[in-house]
Parts: sequence; structure tokens; C-alpha cells
Amino acid sequence: MNTFKKTLIAAASASIMFAACSDDSSSNASSDESSTTVATSSSSTKGDAKSSSSAKDDDKSSSSTVASTKYGISFMVGESQFYGTTALDEDFNTAIKSFHETTSSGSLVYFNGALYSLSMDETGASVLKMFKLDKNQDVPEKPTKTRSFNSTALMMQFVDNNKMYVIETMADKLIALNPSDLSITAEIDLSEYVDEEVSAVMAFPGSSAISDGKLYVTLYQVVDLNNSIMGPQGEVAIIDVATDKVIKVASESETSALGVYDDMNNTMAFTDEEGDVYFYANGAMNFIEGYNEGFVRIKKGEEDFDTSYVFHLHEAKYDGKSSNTNWLMTGGVYASNGKFVGLFGDLSDPTNFNNFEWQYVIIDIYKKSIKKIDLGLTLPWLVPSVHMDTDGTVLLGHMDEEGASVLYRYDLDSDKITKVADVETGFVYYVFPLSNN
Repeated sequence: MNTFKKTLIAAASASIMFAACSDDSSSNASSDESSTTVATSSSSTKGDAKSSSSAKDDDKSSSSTVASTKYGISFMVGESQFYGTTALDEDFNTAIKSFHETTSSGSLVYFNGALYSLSMDETGASVLKMFKLDKNQDVPEKPTKTRSFNSTALMMQFVDNNKMYVIETMADKLIALNPSDLSITAEIDLSEYVDEEVSAVMAFPGSSAISDGKLYVTLYQVVDLNNSIMGPQGEVAIIDVATDKVIKVASESETSALGVYDDMNNTMAFTDEEGDVYFYANGAMNFIEGYNEGFVRIKKGEEDFDTSYVFHLHEAKYDGKSSNTNWLMTGGVYASNGKFVGLFGDLSDPTNFNNFEWQYVIIDIYKKSIKKIDLGLTLPWLVPSVHMDTDGTVLLGHMDEEGASVLYRYDLDSDKITKVADVETGFVYYVFPLSNN
């Protein structure tokens, strides 16, 4: 199979995702509405991935999963991403024949009976497609609605049935749309918040979360686009969802590059059960001296960072060590009760960004601890495949160094890993239930 590769590109595009590419880091896949046939995959069992024995010994299907329930799913195959809906017990080789093709730089979201695809082409322009699912929850041959953008836009944030946001990173703005017809209702210009004091030339919006009627979107100051150098502090633009007006820009000095290098799944910002909003900063991947990674938060109803809270992951106990100064998270999903399931890796050697050096972990943002999930090492840009299912378990895509790709289900309460399917169609990139919850 192809050797997948992630190139450290400029913050303009890398801030949104860890794109999975072949030896050529550009993506040349077609983004038209036609379906594409690929006969390379099967979900039948043909051997286990190299992972922990606990995962190998479990049954293929989780008892909590209802057979034939459909999921939104995409497979990365070379430089292309194929997406559609299917049951997880269906033969993926059959399912993918009716899937749509897009570039590897693209996100996939389900909301209110429709599947939304937002992807970027090789020129940096993006297109948003909305597919209203039929009564069988299948994706139609052509999109119901389409909206194009002249700039890089790879993340979506849904508010309600009447409003969604598209984060148009390279244009320094947010676009508010009606999810039902993709009509634009507002544009929020963030270029006026460029911080000249740190010699920034652009202010890019990144990860976002909603709490208490406000949209909290990370705002990172780009000092040098070519070398991905950002300002030294974390910033969040707070926007009134009802009026689409910027209330203020909050800043903090405990971390750097807040919300940067997200995975298109919008996972570097999330809201917990209390309504508090947490943000993760990767500290510019530890490449700049004095820049710190870690979690910070803004409490519900507040418009400033909570100065009593910061969680630097390298200070947590992990794998028997009390300090890991070069370890970073690439994203994942917030589960519940302070538990975040993500990928944790070693960047003491920068080339590990492309290597099988990343481990699925449970990060407790309350207790400030990190625990391994008993799976082998994988690639850092598989985080879009980390998603909560409706039963409270977590779906995990995994690939090992020998190219074995497997979809697992992880139960946080029992610490049990269950194999869902072997995957020979590239690897699972997005996978989520067709539910708004």
C-alpha cells in the first residue's frame, strides 16, 4: 500500500488538520459530485493489526452496537478521501463503490439529517457540500446545496437548525450560514485583531466551541507564514452568536499557538458538562524556545481566561515518567467527566510528526493525568477517526507500521477495546454516528 506522509506546511493549511498525503504532499483528487468506484477494501476479518493482546482477543462486534445502524465515514486512499454512509458491519469494499471522492484536506460532519463535506483543493480554495440523506440514510449522487469559498476553509461549527459557521482561516474571517440552504447570513471580519505588537501579519481563526450563547474561536497571530511562526500568547475571539459581533479578544500567557494544527474535526476546543470551554495549545510544536503547550480554559459566562487553571501535558505522569518535555497532543474527542481521548506523541525528533510514534491516551483535564489506551503506536493524523458513539463508547481508527488498518471501539468505563472491523480500504479517517449528539 502507499506510504502516507504528512508534510509540515505553513500554518495557513496545517492549522486545520494533519493531512494524510502520499509522497507528493499536494492533493490532486477530484472534488466533483460524481461517485467513484474503488475496489480495494473489505471489512471482513483477514488478520489483526499489530496492537495489544487485549484488542486482539475481543470479539469483532460490540454488544452495545446495533447492527445495520449507519454511520458517516470516510476512507483515506492515497491522496483522496472517499466518504458516505454505511453500517459498520457492512463490507466496506462494497460500500465505498457508491461513495463520493474529495481531497485529503477535507472535513465531514453530520447535522440534522444531512452530511456536510468541506474540502480544500490544490489551489487553496474550498467547497462546502450539503447532502440531504434519504429515508435509508444514504447519500444522494449529487449534493443538495453547494457553497464555494476563495480561501482555505476546513472546519465547521453548527449552532442550531438556523445557523452554522465556516472558519475561513486564510481570509481571517468567519462565515455564518443557514445550514438548510447554505445561504450566507453574516461575515465576521477578524483582520482588525492582528496584533502588531508581536509583529503579526495575519490573525487566523482556528478551533472553536460554543457556550452560553457565545462562540469562542481561537485566534492565532501569524508572524511568519512560511516558517509557521506564531505570536507567543494564546488568544480567543469571543463572538455573540445572536448578533455575530465580536465581544472581545481574550488573551493568556501560559500557552502559545492555541488551537493551531487542528485536525479539521475541531477538537482543540470543547465545552464540558459545566459549560466551561477548554482549549489546547501545542506551543508551536515545541520548535520555539519559551513557547508552552497545554490546556487552558474560560469558565461558563466569563470573557477572560481562568488564571487558576493551566494543564501542561509534559508535566503529567505518563508511562512511568513525571516529565516529558517534548510530548504533545494532536487532538481527539472530549468524552465526559473530564476525560479527553486523544493522540499523544514524542516530538523530541521533529520527524516523528510523520512517524508511528503516537499513542492513544485518556487525558483527564480535571485530575491532570494521562493514561495509555492499550493499543499500539499509530500515526498522528488519524485523529478525525476518534469520535464518540451514541452509546458512550469511542470509535478509534488505527494503523500500524506494517499498514494494517483496524477500526476499534473503546469503552472508558470498562477499559475494554473491541475490534469493529479490519479495514483494507486505505484507513478510516472520519467515523461518527448519524446523530447530532
